[in-house]
Order: sequence, then C-alpha cells, then structure tokens
Amino acid sequence: MNALATSPALPAKRMHGFHLRLPALLLWLLLLLFAPLLLLVLFIVCAVFDVNPFRATAALFRLFAGLKGIHIEVQSSQVSIIFGLF
Repeated sequence: MNALATSPALPAKRMHGFHLRLPALLLWLLLLLFAPLLLLVLFIVCAVFDVNPFRATAALFRLFAGLKGIHIEVQSSQVSIIFGLF
C-alpha cells in the first residue's frame, strides 16, 4: 500500500494573496501632478552637478517609459503580493 494513502493529510497553510494591476497611464498621471516640483528639483540638481537638463529629462523619460510591463511579486509564508504595470 502506498505510504501517502495511509498517512493523514496535513492541514495546508492558508495564504492570503493580493493582486494589483495598474495601467501605466496611472503612473504618468501621478507624475503629472508633481511635474512642476519635480522639474524644479531636476533643474537645481542639474545646475549643482553641471549636467545638461534636457539630457537628464530625456533619460528620466526613458526610465519611466521602460517601466511598462514590469511584474513584481513579493511572497512570505502568509501573504503573496503581485504588482504589475500594463
């Protein structure tokens, strides 16, 4: 006889999951709200470190545009959180 068939079943741990799927447009709208403050900070930082602000803005734009399609999964013994941008 199979050993698994004769042993009692172990109670499975209950895991709570949370899935959050956000469109990338929401990230852009959130950044748009803080755009004047972010631009001021960007120009100050560029002036301090002697960096071209247009190239820095283009690099930040490419960084945020590259976040589309990101999938982050965090899991512990009791909770599983999945975050995705589409």
